Amino acid sequence: MEEGQVLAKLDDTTIISLQEAVAQVRINLRNAEENLEKAEEPYTELDVAQAEAAVVNTKVALEAAQKALDEAIERLEMATMVAPFAGIVTSVNIEAGKAVSANQVAIELADPERFEADILVSEIDIFNIRLGAEATIQVDAMSGISLPAEVTFI
Repeated sequence: MEEGQVLAKLDDTTIISLQEAVAQVRINLRNAEENLEKAEEPYTELDVAQAEAAVVNTKVALEAAQKALDEAIERLEMATMVAPFAGIVTSVNIEAGKAVSANQVAIELADPERFEADILVSEIDIFNIRLGAEATIQVDAMSGISLPAEVTFI
């Protein structure tokens, strides 16, 4: 898992749909404003009033669409969990769609830079171990993953 990687998020389709709606309303507003600017003779006062009303209605629609988009983005930000450091996910303690309490540990991460292991070495091999030597650690619970290590204490 990379630092800052999103672990959970709101439905991207909802955000994209709202962004498209805002863009379409902005296009409609631009068209209504252009129509209003063109409202000169031989247009009637009714034509001008209708164009002004279209501009007002489109501005209201734009504000509503922008508010819906802002709220969806806020929900997305509130529903997003970001890793505080680059590490390895060792446990996921929640299910998608379930509520999480403030004190519940949702996901556990291991920081390979701070990982320590006490390793038992046979007395035959202990003479081959040196401080500062490079090592590799494999953990049964994380099959297929080898962690780089260094001997810091004998």
